[in-house]
Amino acid sequence: MDNGFFSLPLCSLCSLWEHYVIVEKRIGIDIGGTFTDFVLLQDGRLTIHKLPTTPDQPARALLDGIATLGLPQGIIHGTTVATNALLEQRGARTALLTTAGFADVLVIGRGVRPTLYDLAVTRPEPLVTADLRLEIGERITADGQVLLPLSHDDLERAIERLIAADVESVAVCFCTATACPNTNSRWPSGSPVSLATMGNPVFWSASHPTFCPNIVNMNAPAPPW
Repeated sequence: MDNGFFSLPLCSLCSLWEHYVIVEKRIGIDIGGTFTDFVLLQDGRLTIHKLPTTPDQPARALLDGIATLGLPQGIIHGTTVATNALLEQRGARTALLTTAGFADVLVIGRGVRPTLYDLAVTRPEPLVTADLRLEIGERITADGQVLLPLSHDDLERAIERLIAADVESVAVCFCTATACPNTNSRWPSGSPVSLATMGNPVFWSASHPTFCPNIVNMNAPAPPW
């Protein structure tokens, strides 16, 4: 049998089918905001099961469903709980600390307009409001050299503002921070902030594609249990 990608004898395909579909018992689980859905694959047959999600402890509905369907040999699990929390803005109160001059990257984005010639276009609200986007004096060159040392005075003032604003988490995105292997050591130990990973090295660390995942990571709500 040749489909252009690989060739396997028919007996081998039958063996794979027997191993993955007939012999094994597998459950796919999706924990949503309203329901937790189960798909059981056993003996070549699919069984659908649904339970109300238990928001206070999502794992409870998952375990109840497995108890009903029986312990499988494999589980594939996914959830939209964090996505729903982000869309509904129920996550942690998050602030952004970034290099001086880059606080508005979240608003500027990639410079793409939904409608090019609409002067009254309404943009989505940024992930962090303007009052919680704070700038710190510091700069690293593209090759990882410290051009301007981290301003501890700026940092102390920022921390005071974050405490006064009752911030729960902080995403830290310094410009080209991924080029400097000692980025974390430049951050004063004992500071009451959470240090987010400085982005994907493929991107410039003070770019919109790097800001967003760092902020979303820090914005995720703490588990209710």
